Amino acid sequence: MSEVEDYVSKKKWEYTEQGDELVITSCPFCGDHKKRFNINKLMGLFQCFHCEERGNLWQLKKHCGDVEAPSKVAEAFGED
Repeated sequence: MSEVEDYVSKKKWEYTEQGDELVITSCPFCGDHKKRFNINKLMGLFQCFHCEERGNLWQLKKHCGDVEAPSKVAEAFGED
């Protein structure tokens, strides 16, 4: 199981798989329920095709309150 699949399972989000993508039932940013939030289970990149929010797994975890402090790597790349 990838880190993305593990995180989605821990959040208990409903999803379907389409190739390398997990299609989440409800967008954690805008709440859209039309299955338009996709996250790549290999690379961790996500996008909502409703609110157009996009980013990586670290940013998703931060938005959901699952990141306590920025890491040195994130700071180096300007992700905060």
